[in-house]
Amino acid sequence: MDKTTDWNKRFDNIRLNKLEYEEKDINDILSDIDFETEDDKLLMKDVISNLESVVAEEVKNGKCVQIPYIGSVRKNPLKETLEKNRTNFRIAAKSLSKEGFKEHCSLIFKQKKDELRIQDYEKSKVKQIRKRHRKEFERLYVDIGPAYANMYIKSKMMLAPVLFDEEFEERYQELNRNEQS
Repeated sequence: MDKTTDWNKRFDNIRLNKLEYEEKDINDILSDIDFETEDDKLLMKDVISNLESVVAEEVKNGKCVQIPYIGSVRKNPLKETLEKNRTNFRIAAKSLSKEGFKEHCSLIFKQKKDELRIQDYEKSKVKQIRKRHRKEFERLYVDIGPAYANMYIKSKMMLAPVLFDEEFEERYQELNRNEQS
């Protein structure tokens, strides 16, 4: 118990202290770096502007982007839900009581969280199947193409194996013999 309270105090101190950060734009970055030639400086400016445009486009499409030496950037899906349902929330705030509005909002966010949880589960399932059937996936990817290889993984995920049943097999063989006769 003593360790927990000590950790909480340290965490509160970290949380309450204002984090300091330095905001820089492209000109500040270029002035901080010593370039040998003006061409190197222009090349770096092009690289940075290209990186900015690519990151902006990918984030706009809802993807997570890894930026070297910085980290990953993505749009918060719950914030996106808030933006999409803004008019719905306004109407609900006017027509519902305070408790009803809270329940309405929590229901929408709970549904979104459940969708995200299901998507994460499906992604992990695909990774597991791809890892388990790596050789077959790679062979199909090279021989036929990525679409068929991904379809193979989806079929493995969706279909369950049928267990062998001796009685069913005997009945099937019997029907085949009768049909051929």
